[in-house]
Amino acid sequence: MNLNKSAAFYAICVHEVGHLVMYRLQGVECGCRVFADTCSGVAMEEPETATQSTVEKTFTESYSSRFAKRSLGDLLAQSLVYAAGDVADDLVCNPDVRESTIRGGDKKHIAEISRAAFGENCGRDVERCFERLAAERSRNLLKPLSERMASVATYLQNKPDHCLTAKEFERIYIKTQNDTTTTKG
Repeated sequence: MNLNKSAAFYAICVHEVGHLVMYRLQGVECGCRVFADTCSGVAMEEPETATQSTVEKTFTESYSSRFAKRSLGDLLAQSLVYAAGDVADDLVCNPDVRESTIRGGDKKHIAEISRAAFGENCGRDVERCFERLAAERSRNLLKPLSERMASVATYLQNKPDHCLTAKEFERIYIKTQNDTTTTKG
C-alpha cells in the first residue's frame, strides 16, 4: 500500500469509527468493516457479514422508506450518525478544517432524511441547512473524542480483517478512554 493509499485507508477507518462513536452516543450497539482494496467501509450491526457489495448497496440504495413516519427526533439523531463519518475524518485527519462538508452516500441519506422531515418538496436549501445542522452538531459532540477516535481507527487499520464487532469496538473504545485519561492525568 503506497503512502497516499495508506492515508486514504486510514481516513476511511476514521470515517467509520466516527459513525460508530455517534451510534454509541445514542445508545446503539454497532460495528464496522473497512476494505483496504477499495478504501471503503460500512457501519452495521453485524459487520463480520459485510462484503464489498454491502458497501456499494449503501451508496446506491434509497433509504426513504426507512425514514418514513419516524419522529423528527429520530430523524435528527440518524442525520447525526450520517454526518459523523465526514466530521470525524475532518477532526482527526484535517484538524485545521473548521466546518465539515458531508459527501457521498452520507450526503444523499441526509437529503432523504430532510425530505422525510419536511416533505418531498422541501427544496435544496432546506436540505443544505439540515446537512449543515447535522454536521455542526456532530462536530460539537465528536470534537472532545478526537484522540479516542484516532486510536480506535489505528487499531481498525492494523487489524488483519479490518472489522470491529460492536463488543470489540466497545472494549477498544473504553480502553482508549482509560489510556487518554491516564496520559493526561
